[in-house]
Amino acid sequence: MDTLEAHVQAHNALLQDAYLALHFAIIAHSHDNHMAAMNAFWIAIENYFESIGKFSLFTCKKGCSHCCFDNPHGVSGMELIRIIPLLDTEQKEKIQKQAQEYKAIKKTQENPQIFWKSLCQPCPLLKNNQCSIYQQRPLACRSFFSLSSPQWCHPGHKKYQSNPQIDCDSLHSRLVECANKYGLPGSTDLLTGLASLLEEK
Repeated sequence: MDTLEAHVQAHNALLQDAYLALHFAIIAHSHDNHMAAMNAFWIAIENYFESIGKFSLFTCKKGCSHCCFDNPHGVSGMELIRIIPLLDTEQKEKIQKQAQEYKAIKKTQENPQIFWKSLCQPCPLLKNNQCSIYQQRPLACRSFFSLSSPQWCHPGHKKYQSNPQIDCDSLHSRLVECANKYGLPGSTDLLTGLASLLEEK
């Protein structure tokens, strides 16, 4: 029987392509070389998660957005700068508003991420229940999948449960290293990171 672990292991070659491209992006001595390496990295990441997503037991489907009621953590500046150009005025306003709300929650809640989920606020990047930046979504979003009813992924559902997650910690660490090299936010939550970059514009 094909297990999730075996399925992921079978696609490690694609993940190694991503590691190698990111390595070259970090050591690049010119902007052109850096951009070429980052482009190769994102192509490899897209290929990797597209292959992972074919696991027969995953129940995620196009148009499903039940898991998009979170404020993902572990998002790097390298990911944030890909999202900013895709935002419309309404999304920018929603991001800034929710970022302020999340900032206030962090001052009063021991676990602000769990509390935020309990509020069931849809991600400001959703449009018509679909991710408007799907091809540029962060690793923190790409790494979650459902093995049960997709509806259970909504934090407001009575059977809400945590989703399985593909380990991306090593990749995230390298993305943070790359972000730091270019003066971008290291590791942050999605709302805070996007709002911070919007304020700089």
